[in-house]
Amino acid sequence: MKTKLNLILCAMLSTTLIACGDSKTNITEKEPVVIPNPGGDDHSHDEVSSEGRLAFTTYGANEINIIDLEHKENIATISTQGYAKYIYATENKRYAVLAQVDDSQVQFLDGGIWQEDHGNHLHPYQEDPKLMDFHIDGVKPAHVTTSDDAVALFFDGNDETGDNAQVVMFNETHVAENSSEAPVLNYDTYMHGAAQARGEFLISTLRDANSATSLPDKIALYEAHGDHFHQEQVFDVSCPGLHGSAQNHDYVAFACTDGVVVIKQEGETFTASKIANTEDFAADQRIGTLKGHHDTEQFIGIAGNEMFIVDPEHGEIEKVQWYNASETYLSGGEFSFDGKYGITLEATGTLTIFEAYVDGGHAHWEVIHSIETSEHDISEMPAKHSYRLAVSHYENVVYVSDPISKQVVKYDLATGQAVDEIELSFVPDRMVWLGIVGGAADH
Repeated sequence: MKTKLNLILCAMLSTTLIACGDSKTNITEKEPVVIPNPGGDDHSHDEVSSEGRLAFTTYGANEINIIDLEHKENIATISTQGYAKYIYATENKRYAVLAQVDDSQVQFLDGGIWQEDHGNHLHPYQEDPKLMDFHIDGVKPAHVTTSDDAVALFFDGNDETGDNAQVVMFNETHVAENSSEAPVLNYDTYMHGAAQARGEFLISTLRDANSATSLPDKIALYEAHGDHFHQEQVFDVSCPGLHGSAQNHDYVAFACTDGVVVIKQEGETFTASKIANTEDFAADQRIGTLKGHHDTEQFIGIAGNEMFIVDPEHGEIEKVQWYNASETYLSGGEFSFDGKYGITLEATGTLTIFEAYVDGGHAHWEVIHSIETSEHDISEMPAKHSYRLAVSHYENVVYVSDPISKQVVKYDLATGQAVDEIELSFVPDRMVWLGIVGGAADH
């Protein structure tokens, strides 16, 4: 087993890159490079944009473009150390998590809009976006999940190089203060795993080192103790081919080849059970992506080109009846920021909006809008690109990027109407919304 990560910053970190200990995962400091938008000002306004900002990756490029949604303009292009294959948001949507998988590192971008508690009010701030000093190195940062108060960053490791899997659990305070206090879970094998942060607890996957697959089949409970974790429990419910996880207020869910394991938390007690796949699943079909929301009792499960609703309270998986093209697949799925709507985006650009209704004491989901977001044929799509969606956490709207037209369109979830569009000077890849959840508070 590798030596555990020493997260105490070496000599508090100079401005040069320093490796701490012999671990492959390090929190280090790097000098950010910001390229100002030609002709723009510094955009440090007294008025805070409640609509927030979108941060975009560009395929194969070591840069992030930031769009101000109120002014509909590119306010900065920021250079990164490597290409961010995936981009996520931290728990309060202030920072973008830039997972540079091929370069085995994760950097963090400050979106520049946040608020602070000043006792009798929440004070909003707006500044230029910037790259943060807080930085984490690790082999294959493949999965990032965000809870209400923390982020779990899963590093897969690499069988060929002998690098083991690791999980780092941190929050926005660690990022802002360039803190070395984030706890790390070190495994004794590689793993294409998943983890969910729950306060001081971490629910993460286990893989037998002798398994023929990189996917785990067990789930364990860990508790943070300073810079490391103690294993508290291994759940006795198996989850073969585990891939995909999510959580809500009461449950954490993990997708398996034969169903979904749901883990209920009651205080510091965690119990696991499995909801088996139904006859609606084809022989080789399984849920591979799960989406959850704090205030929504059900989980969205994506299985190829089908959508299922996982209801842990009633132990049910229900196939959502809706039309989608059999030759396509779902490139994205999310809940709206308040959990009222479910949203899916097909590879062909079809945006579908769902709303829950109650029948027989159970919540079900039905289609309320289906929108063709593009008039282009899918054959015109640039290689390695796709239509993408990003949910606003200020209002019930969703943004859909179009790499063919080089634009992003804003859709109202209640009406299904396109209400705004922004032309882009770059071909968009992945994107994430950054800003103040629920909008800027009054002074």
